[in-house]
Amino acid sequence: MEGAEKLEDEYPPVPENAEIPFDLFLSKNHKAFGGDGRLQFTDSSRNLIFEVESRSTDSPSPPHRRKLLLDAAGTTLVTMVRVIKGSWKGFKGDSREDKELMFKVNRVLNTFMEKDFEIILAGDNSEGTKADIKMKGCPFMRSCTIYKGNSIMAETSLMHTIGFRKHFIPRSRFRITIFPGAVDLVLIVALVVIFFDKRRFWV
Repeated sequence: MEGAEKLEDEYPPVPENAEIPFDLFLSKNHKAFGGDGRLQFTDSSRNLIFEVESRSTDSPSPPHRRKLLLDAAGTTLVTMVRVIKGSWKGFKGDSREDKELMFKVNRVLNTFMEKDFEIILAGDNSEGTKADIKMKGCPFMRSCTIYKGNSIMAETSLMHTIGFRKHFIPRSRFRITIFPGAVDLVLIVALVVIFFDKRRFWV
């Protein structure tokens, strides 16, 4: 698919040697108790890989909210703009121009226990209506599965126990498992950010 190939050319893909699933870990810094805080994605050694910054525009009309996906050095990789409630657009870098559009996200189901989204990748066929990727799950349970066709690209899960002593792991930190063959690591992370938008992770 041309949209997927374009993403792979622009951003670092899932590591070439990732022949088995690998994990990132999502948490929110302590500012979350007094404000929005920042989402952080780390590896198993707690090294920062990605961070998310929330911003609001001064415009009184939509789009009025956006999130920036940053790498560990603070460089903006993706700008996610909420067009209307439940619908987002993702742009390359810190741009919001149509020529830099990477993907569109539309929510198609919104219940207490389940949210479903359809994702259309930008490309020569970006005007089409067929969803390239889908994601569904339950934000409260920290459950999100991202599909491409019949294949699972990534999924999130709570970590109830870890290690020999099986000590408690808080709900504010949970796992994202990326499977071999996923389109693009940056795309996966951006979609997870959109899925969990406005969630209070300590609840």
